[in-house]
Amino acid sequence: MHIKPEAKERYPGIKLVAYQISGIKFSMGHWAVPKLREKVLSYLKETPSFFDSPVIREYEAIAYRSCGREPKVSLLARLLLEDAFPENNDIVDVVNLMQIYEGVVASVYDWNKVKEEPYMGLGIPGYIFETGGTKFELGGRELVLADPEKVISLIPCYDSKVAYISEKTKNALVVVYGNRETTRGQLIDAMDRIARAIIQIAGGQISSMVYLD
Repeated sequence: MHIKPEAKERYPGIKLVAYQISGIKFSMGHWAVPKLREKVLSYLKETPSFFDSPVIREYEAIAYRSCGREPKVSLLARLLLEDAFPENNDIVDVVNLMQIYEGVVASVYDWNKVKEEPYMGLGIPGYIFETGGTKFELGGRELVLADPEKVISLIPCYDSKVAYISEKTKNALVVVYGNRETTRGQLIDAMDRIARAIIQIAGGQISSMVYLD
């Protein structure tokens, strides 16, 4: 995994930490997820400055340049406060909730659907990016996570359906995306807590780790 120079030039200060978690089991309805949701909701209600933090503001600046909308951590936080939080499976729900609690942007992918040498770079002009029922044609200035065959995420807003977690997922790639307001220690600490939350509900173990800036 690497960050391409042109992405660093257009989006100064970008960084990431990625863990591979091997041997997970797909999960739905785990008892720990509702408790985590309550914990994160309480945190949001007690932290009115959440949306005004320098880290969130920098994610927003990147998001509007890259995607033309707010970053998913902000969107998810708003939806949770509005009692409209999207429910997927336990693994995705935990990552979505934990990124709010940690104040970072994070994604989880099926590692076996990602080809060798994924990278953070700029969008491929003309590439049709699809997430859920929405499609985008990339113009070449978006910040993306991609592999040699496809775009996996439009950072920091959308994850493509091409690497979604499913009932067949055995190995997960978890990525926490940073910006110039985040530190190495902050990202690694956030990733450690996110990884522990995943392992609590889906089992598995951390098999590799990389930090890039």
